[in-house]
Amino acid sequence: MTSPEGTVYRCTAAEDCPRSSRVSLCVDDIGSQDAACIRCMNTECVAITPETC
Repeated sequence: MTSPEGTVYRCTAAEDCPRSSRVSLCVDDIGSQDAACIRCMNTECVAITPETC
């Protein structure tokens, strides 16, 4: 995830990442999710989008 200025959002936990009220925190490390969520990976905020069939 990048800020409007183009810098990467840094984190130590997913709770540190900015998100809208409709996006939750990822509950596990499995790649497939039912809904969009935010995860902290390697100190960077990552948005995970659901996989479609």
